[in-house]
Amino acid sequence: MQLKDVLQISRLDKPRGVILLFWPTLGALLITSNGYPETGYLLLFSLGVILTRSLGCVINDIADRDIDQSVQRTKDRPLATGAISVNQASLVFMTFLVFAAACWLYLNIYAKAAAVMALVLAVLYPFTKRFFFVLS
Repeated sequence: MQLKDVLQISRLDKPRGVILLFWPTLGALLITSNGYPETGYLLLFSLGVILTRSLGCVINDIADRDIDQSVQRTKDRPLATGAISVNQASLVFMTFLVFAAACWLYLNIYAKAAAVMALVLAVLYPFTKRFFFVLS
């Protein structure tokens, strides 16, 4: 497993998703801090956004590994091409989860509860999209 494969499976090579997720986080920090978030919280939440989005992307690729091979947009992802194994992808997922858990320790009780709910949704989403029809 190479670094480029880890960056690709976690989508850290494409920061657009992190930027999109950062805005609601920044908004919440600004609201709860009356416009002046502490630097430590800003860094903590920014790191949390990056880690959570990345582990969500990894679990999505694990769930979709067989489908991704047949889809033009996803056929070059590391799991679909065999560049990394499911076990290696699971290790990447767990690594991101451990670092996210370290961030979680510094949150207050309400933020911890919200973070757990967000994690559950991020992990379940790739599996639920097989059962729910989405209109597009």
